[in-house]
Amino acid sequence: MAEPATTGRMRGLDWVLGALVAAIAPHVLHMPAWVSLVLLAVGAWRWAADQRGWPLVPRVLRLVLVAVFALAILGTYRTLNGIEAGTSFLVLMAAAKLLETRAARDLTVVLFIAWFLLYAALLREQSLPYLPWLLGSAFLTAVALMRVHASSAHAPARHILRRTALLMLQAAPLAI
Repeated sequence: MAEPATTGRMRGLDWVLGALVAAIAPHVLHMPAWVSLVLLAVGAWRWAADQRGWPLVPRVLRLVLVAVFALAILGTYRTLNGIEAGTSFLVLMAAAKLLETRAARDLTVVLFIAWFLLYAALLREQSLPYLPWLLGSAFLTAVALMRVHASSAHAPARHILRRTALLMLQAAPLAI
């Protein structure tokens, strides 16, 4: 059975893709180049599919890709455990999820993967010079989440950026 085409543009997909790229950036030097390239290729395809109204990848092909991704990680690292193998596998699962994004719920799952990738970056590196990138990436991921779930499809980016900054400032005392 063929998958239905996407209807209209997905609100916030561009923000989600940007947040995902920001979240994998700290990992790029620590994982095989092909993992990053797969995610970038799938992200570019998903964005083009959204812009042009292309149908999504059939379920059978998605399942085959997930199996291939798992086998590729096992072949590269000999395990799925550990920070390097786990992070690479998580990046590939984000790519697989992008192939089936139809609704805000799917984009939210991709954003949660981005959050986990940011947490994984903290497992690898906790130096002070790293902090601005991680805070900026966390802010971008929060903005993407706000954009996906904005009450108005045409809410200006400036409004969403301001609202996200206000919420993060209000949460800062709890985080500190």
